Amino acid sequence: MQISLISRNQEMRISSFLVLAKEYSEDVRVIAINCSDNSETYCGELGCLFARSNGENLTADLNEGGFKSNLLVINLDRDMSLKKFKNILDVEINRLKSTTLVIKGSNKKIENSMININNELENISWIYFDKLGFKQFVSNGIFDNMIVEKIITSDKKSKKINISENIGKNIKNPLFLFGIPGLLMILTSFVLVYNVVGRYDSIDSVSMGTAFVTIGATVLGILSLMAAIISYILGKQTEFILTNYSD
Repeated sequence: MQISLISRNQEMRISSFLVLAKEYSEDVRVIAINCSDNSETYCGELGCLFARSNGENLTADLNEGGFKSNLLVINLDRDMSLKKFKNILDVEINRLKSTTLVIKGSNKKIENSMININNELENISWIYFDKLGFKQFVSNGIFDNMIVEKIITSDKKSKKINISENIGKNIKNPLFLFGIPGLLMILTSFVLVYNVVGRYDSIDSVSMGTAFVTIGATVLGILSLMAAIISYILGKQTEFILTNYSD
């Protein structure tokens, strides 16, 4: 598979995308539109081809390197993250059997009968070409809706997926893993303390075993709550750093 990244002054992120792309293909190319940064240097260091373009004829730009196998074209803009790129490589492509055009922010099939990539590039997320689709694209420079379609799932299936994802996230949340057990331990210690005090008033003595269990439950409950809060805060900070890095 060939991979082409369409980039506009993305030197701060392009190396990460190229390293990931090289894990899936040896034929990785960057088409730089009106590029004035050091992206070319990073491409050379990573052994990737670099081609400059004014963005007026991407049909010719994509065809310049020749079509050797299936081609994946990624619009490397702010909407494209490393996580999304990896999901395309691992999941989306494996489900495709023909040329596919994916529009940003759209959950519907493409309605226009003809789409010109040069005019609609800012609205395009990524494109996957098979041999037939690329041949037709090069011959007329447009996409015919007979061979282009965005893969979507039904609303019911999407809702099920979202629900399962939310449940999975909640289960892994440290507030659930440590917070709930901590609260249960503290509540248990309160019950034990109440029983200990009640028995002390009646028999003027306290069971050492019950006292140790009460103290242990209280300490473990407090430690568990602290672990939950600290893990949650650290997790949010890590997620924030990773999100900023990938974006």
